[in-house]
Amino acid sequence: MKPDRHIGPSCRQRRLALVIAALVLSPGSAVAGNAFTFPAGSRAAAMSGAYSALADDPATAWWNPAGLGWAERSSLDVSASAYHVQFLQIPEFIRNAMPTETRSTGLSANPFQVVASAASYVWKIGGWRKEEPSAANGTPPPDAIPAPSGDVGLQHSVALSVFIPASEKFSQSAVFDSQGTYGPFHERFSLAYQQITYYIGPSWGMRINDKVSVGASLFGVYTTGDGRATFADDEEIPVTGVASPVPHFGTINADLATSQLAFAVNLGVQAHPVSGLRLGLAVRLPSLRVWGKTTGARLQTGSLSGAQLLPYFSDQDISRSPGAAFNQPFSMTLGLAWQQPGRFAISIDADYTTPWHFGGTDTRGYFNGRLGIEVFLAPRWVLGFGGFTDVTPARPLGAAPSLLDSRIDYYGGTLGVTYLSPYVVVGSSKTDRITFATTLGLKYAYGFGKIAGMNVDYNAGTIDFAPKDIRSHEVSVLLGSGVRF
Repeated sequence: MKPDRHIGPSCRQRRLALVIAALVLSPGSAVAGNAFTFPAGSRAAAMSGAYSALADDPATAWWNPAGLGWAERSSLDVSASAYHVQFLQIPEFIRNAMPTETRSTGLSANPFQVVASAASYVWKIGGWRKEEPSAANGTPPPDAIPAPSGDVGLQHSVALSVFIPASEKFSQSAVFDSQGTYGPFHERFSLAYQQITYYIGPSWGMRINDKVSVGASLFGVYTTGDGRATFADDEEIPVTGVASPVPHFGTINADLATSQLAFAVNLGVQAHPVSGLRLGLAVRLPSLRVWGKTTGARLQTGSLSGAQLLPYFSDQDISRSPGAAFNQPFSMTLGLAWQQPGRFAISIDADYTTPWHFGGTDTRGYFNGRLGIEVFLAPRWVLGFGGFTDVTPARPLGAAPSLLDSRIDYYGGTLGVTYLSPYVVVGSSKTDRITFATTLGLKYAYGFGKIAGMNVDYNAGTIDFAPKDIRSHEVSVLLGSGVRF
């Protein structure tokens, strides 16, 4: 390899440091782009999230807060994507052009994690209700508040919820070894990151009459993540005045930690125009980031070649505090369902998210859909299943993308079984029954698309980032439990 055609360490590492830093600043690029299809709630999880028209349990605070207006009693719901594994493959992540050969190195990973998805408590606070005698003793229910004659009456419920729509971990390396013109050549790229997002806040729903309800949720959104990226190579190169090639090395390490706080508002409407038919509309307003912080460091070491070998060292701190800005686009969901309580339910949801051109991002508008079916196999056994799409908002990768820019679409389905355990409460003035629900299910998704990998040409002295094929299989075990009292 001729010295004047060797990629200069300072130039190569300066470029790689920038793209690696940008990568770690935005972890999670190689996953599905739609954050709103995670299975929050036991019943919703089994039905692939086709839930905006049916929602009336604690998970409705996420899918459509208007469903809180139909709550008949206080309740608690906890669900989890308890075990999640991803099988990720990039057959040609790094392509190296050497004087003697051109070879490609793939990147594959199987990250595994345990993730709690949602916890929500609904408190039924009543409101105006018609006085209706109970079937047991002919007297009004204890919580009935007399309403003016002829009025349907308002029903109110509030909820306090914690949702985790994004929780990711990834750690993997790609290694390239070759016999160069003057000796062995070794190259390694490593990436590790983790990120988690919390939605925490209150929700409220009100039934206006026996056909329509409205609701709203206000979430504080906290996101935290950290990551490390490393690029290293070593080889033997000729040095003026030295008879044999001399070992040369270069490394870059970027460590970054990020966190931000934002606020998000969800609005919803549900309608029951005729018996069995359910309609839903859920709207997510653009979320507002009010605080953010990024800290880290970039370390470069290596040896410069020329008339002689000179070691060098560079250590740079990174600190950024972005200001207030909108950081999520507007989206809406339309839902249609038909339900026969105690027998079956079928539900369809259609999502649309608008294009986004703020905060340094530029995404396209996109659609997603979900279909869910629920069948009562027996009075205490319920089978739920369905399918969903998770289309990325990313635009097609251009001719010169940044490292790990991706466009991946996911398609999958869920299957879940719920067991209901009702218990009679003796001596209670507020309720006569507590029902426990336990759900066990599976979720599978297949993803495919493009991701930007590296083309390193040691003959021309260039580094380019080009689209590469990527495939992903995701398998989750869904566990959920809830209680109504």
